[in-house]
Amino acid sequence: MLINGDDVPFAVYPSAVPDEVCDAILNEVVGLAEAAGEVGGGDPTLRRSTVAFLGTTHWVAELLHGAAVRANAEAGWHLDLLGPEAVQVARYATGDFYGWHIDSYTDGEQSRKLSMSLQLTDGAMYEGGDLQFARFGVPELEILDVPAAGRKRGSIIVFPSYLMHRVQPVRGGVRCSVVAWIRGPRFR
Repeated sequence: MLINGDDVPFAVYPSAVPDEVCDAILNEVVGLAEAAGEVGGGDPTLRRSTVAFLGTTHWVAELLHGAAVRANAEAGWHLDLLGPEAVQVARYATGDFYGWHIDSYTDGEQSRKLSMSLQLTDGAMYEGGDLQFARFGVPELEILDVPAAGRKRGSIIVFPSYLMHRVQPVRGGVRCSVVAWIRGPRFR
């Protein structure tokens, strides 16, 4: 199922990845070094989580690249895409969050164009931790919630990297997700 349109500028593929694949990803992360998920020079008011990175050629990067290409076509974004960046596995424990931000940036002749989030833990296993999007409106910011189907384990959410988003504070349990980005030629 694809949810997108003028009112919802993101795509949701509920339960697109089987449980055994989510388990395999979590098992691979166990041996990796985790670091604080820092932004803004480590400002704790912007983000608190832990992260581990998988490479750009990792099978998870390829899996999510396919979802990005599909969403790009089905949603009608028609962005010129090249390939994935390194994949990040993020862990949000009780009290962890990621404030309003965008993922988009340009480095040389390439720009980050699409972002994706793959739910590794089912939404019933934690409280809070909702991924939300924002759209600038008049007179104030309009907050767009991801449908409940997007909290199901294995769900993939794809969105343009310039879309403002956040992860609300986790109030209980642990939320794990894979975050990936797709680059393309520099926006002109």
